[in-house]
Amino acid sequence: MSETARRLDGLRLGTGISPSRREEILDLFAPLETQLARLPADGFDAELSVKDGDEDREHNKKMQTTLEVWSSGGHRYVTTSREPDLDRALVEVRDDMRRTIRRTLDRTIDRKRRAAERRP
Repeated sequence: MSETARRLDGLRLGTGISPSRREEILDLFAPLETQLARLPADGFDAELSVKDGDEDREHNKKMQTTLEVWSSGGHRYVTTSREPDLDRALVEVRDDMRRTIRRTLDRTIDRKRRAAERRP
């Protein structure tokens, strides 16, 4: 098992995700590792879920895939996809989560840097 899979081993699979897909999902989420490694050292919790919604005008079931990450620092990151194809939805929430965490942490670092520069 890869280092990434060990780190993401605590990923909870919520509603709509078959446990038989766990390893496949962990492998698919491997690119998240870079951003998750930037979270506070004492860890994070994560949950992936899929919920069926109402039908659209063409009588297709709407689906919402959600990836949530709670860092030990108290931040909550949430990304969702309404992509009807689960594999595409997983890639979408993974990529959105990478961007979300990166933007949030970069803003925090920039804010701290500016505050430090203002100090005499």
